[in-house]
Amino acid sequence: MLVVADSGSTKCDWILSNKVDELEAVTMGFNPFFHSKEFVAAKLEENKLLVDNASKVDYVFFYGAGCSNPTRNIEINKALEKVFKHASIHVGHDLEGAALSVTPNKKGIACILGTGSNSTYWDGKKSIEKVPALGFTLGDEASGTYFGKILLRDFLYNRLPREIYSYLNDELALTKESIFEGVYSKPHPNVYLASFMKIFGLFQKSDYVQEILKNGFEQFCTFHIACYDNYKELPVHFIGSVSYYFKDELNSVLSEKGIHMGKVVKKPIYTLYDYLKTKK
Repeated sequence: MLVVADSGSTKCDWILSNKVDELEAVTMGFNPFFHSKEFVAAKLEENKLLVDNASKVDYVFFYGAGCSNPTRNIEINKALEKVFKHASIHVGHDLEGAALSVTPNKKGIACILGTGSNSTYWDGKKSIEKVPALGFTLGDEASGTYFGKILLRDFLYNRLPREIYSYLNDELALTKESIFEGVYSKPHPNVYLASFMKIFGLFQKSDYVQEILKNGFEQFCTFHIACYDNYKELPVHFIGSVSYYFKDELNSVLSEKGIHMGKVVKKPIYTLYDYLKTKK
């Protein structure tokens, strides 16, 4: 049995296949920056589908946020070994998984725009990163966390349009105290911040949202696409919910900068699985 997992910071999508049946599961996202092997293994063991099929699994391919360093990847690898005891396990970076899902055999630039953000140049065989991922505190331009921070900042500074402020205040009962608790006290503040992307969807056509999206996508282009010398000569592919739901706004910015948009995929697990199943 083959298991393929694509993990962001918010959730992890799983496909289990025995060449006859294809089963799907969803767990929380795992990141070795924040989660120990004991925590990851315990959470995996809570998923009945994974546990019930674990003994049948021969290969596990796990691609996840934060999995860019062999030392950190050991934490994820050991957690997977505890659950899938008889399997050969590969742990790779989410950028590797992104590239394999959109441009596995061709040169291109693969970008992630979801809870976090990042990019890589794919030469057809391997991933080559030009700039490091800085995380949601220092970077993650145009990600859910990036836009969520701007929205909450403007709410607290009373700089939002009336209709958006009223929605956050009246419908969500948002307060300074609840925001501080979500950002500074509870675990996974990046996921909390990114959860406010739904507000951008609700008020997508407002001038405020359009301006914030445009500025964020411009910054992403500056730091994460224009850093590659040949970025105007290659298709630039995107995965993740931010790029998917705000595709038009993103493409408008790309077009202004002479950048060719390639594929835009909300959930790369399916195309990633389609590629990997041919390799086993």
